[in-house]
Amino acid sequence: ARTCLGDHAGALGDIDAAIAAVPDSAWSHQRRGSVLQDLGDDEGCVAACGRALQLDPDPEHPWLVRGLSQRDPGAALADLGE
Repeated sequence: ARTCLGDHAGALGDIDAAIAAVPDSAWSHQRRGSVLQDLGDDEGCVAACGRALQLDPDPEHPWLVRGLSQRDPGAALADLGE
């Protein structure tokens, strides 16, 4: 809800608390990546989405967010080959 209100820093704090409580939640790591992308932290986004994909490689959204944050089409395509 905070991201819809533009409170990305608050959303990040909520997500970090959720990850602390349930560290193996792929969804929480993916959401963290999305919020970091909104904050302009592309490197953090790639890392968070990478963790989400380690936990559950099937959802498309972490792949998409991570690829967009790489800002390099070649790297994003190579990423899909992992």
